[in-house]
Amino acid sequence: MKLINKKSHIKKCFTFMELLIIITVIAVLATAVLLLLDPKKQLEKSWDTKRKYELAQLQKVLENWYNNRNCYPRPDEICYTNPTSSNINQGLICYICGKEPNSPKRLSSYFHTPPCDPQHRIKRYLYHVDNQNCPSWYRIYTQFSNVDPSGKEVGCQISNAHPQGICGPSGNNNEYQIYSYGISSQNVDLEKSRGTYQCGTYCACHPCGEVGGTPCDLRKKIYSTSNCQNECRRC
Repeated sequence: MKLINKKSHIKKCFTFMELLIIITVIAVLATAVLLLLDPKKQLEKSWDTKRKYELAQLQKVLENWYNNRNCYPRPDEICYTNPTSSNINQGLICYICGKEPNSPKRLSSYFHTPPCDPQHRIKRYLYHVDNQNCPSWYRIYTQFSNVDPSGKEVGCQISNAHPQGICGPSGNNNEYQIYSYGISSQNVDLEKSRGTYQCGTYCACHPCGEVGGTPCDLRKKIYSTSNCQNECRRC
């Protein structure tokens, strides 16, 4: 007579407590993965990669344009906004984005449309040239979403002291010097802020020498407060 193992007929199942423990473990692991990957940071990194790639491509286009015309594109040939010289010491500025209705089509023979910043219009590509008739140089600036080594390479690295950046056209109160990366024609460099922001207030660099009996250290420049008369602090 064949014996039947009664235990094999007993259905195994999880108790409510066991299920709760498993769900909790899965939730903890999922949270740890999300924290490790940081999807927001990964998205911002992808934006910065896109910015560098688009500006590199745009740089090639502008050099080809110059080789054919002996001028870089005029603002009305590349920008969707009217050029302005407001608060700019030298040259004109405007913004680039081929998806805007007012964007000109004159670069269409070089590429489909001028690029737009991945966060347009929160952030925009700024175009800076010396004149509106036949520009002899250009600069294009962008704002990174993260601290990127490429910003440091061009001298525009963002930091806790400069959360946006230190590059851009000079003007009143350095309102345009908020960019963390850029490209330019070979005959000109990117413009960089000569001062620094200290506790949210612009500080002008005090002339090197002795300030309050302290020698000027070029590695840690001494900056004065806004009126250049009060006690100096290190920035």
